[in-house]
Amino acid sequence: MKDAWAARSSFLEAIMEETKLLDECDVVVPVNKIADYLEFVNKTGEECGLTIKSFGHAGDGNLHIYQCSNDLDEEEFKKRVDRFFAIIYKEATDCGGLVSGEHGIGSGKVKYLVDSVGETNMAIMEGIKRVFDPKMILNPGKVCYRL
Repeated sequence: MKDAWAARSSFLEAIMEETKLLDECDVVVPVNKIADYLEFVNKTGEECGLTIKSFGHAGDGNLHIYQCSNDLDEEEFKKRVDRFFAIIYKEATDCGGLVSGEHGIGSGKVKYLVDSVGETNMAIMEGIKRVFDPKMILNPGKVCYRL
């Protein structure tokens, strides 16, 4: 098990070492859709002009997808990554997955969350937040960003 964790850490270190510009997303898709989804991701990355490096947990469908570039300026890279995210998060949802796996939503994915889970689920999450955080002081601007 220790060797598996060491290998996982090495993947990211290797990607970071050879890449000037880097962004990441993590999604979760049904395990029987992993191969098709990664093919879609790689094709979409190519269409967006990004280098894609991926690894993940085949047993539970959590995928870590890195967008990389050494040739773009930062502004152009961010534009391409935003376009890439919109496409691949929609595909994850369409194939029965979610816009986040083990790393949560945070602030980077909130704009994709409503499209993924729908208005009803957002209303439920917002209601739960109101009960447990009536002063809205925990993680402001995160998941329940409309409050």
